[in-house]
Amino acid sequence: MKSRSINDGVERTFVLVLDQGEEAFKSIAEFANREKITGASVSAIGAFAEAKVGWFDLNAKKYKPIEVREQC
Repeated sequence: MKSRSINDGVERTFVLVLDQGEEAFKSIAEFANREKITGASVSAIGAFAEAKVGWFDLNAKKYKPIEVREQC
């Protein structure tokens, strides 16, 4: 993974570029731990061969996973 800080103000902004085959959630979580990031948002993601995403169901109070098993 490559990373670059593009804003070091009160709200820091980073660009991350993951290597092919690198597990996205694990890599982003490790980066956040190294940088002592306790809260964040992701504003853009590139392509994946497959992914598991989801949404939070407020009534059920749990995440509903959505598996995507194709290039996207």
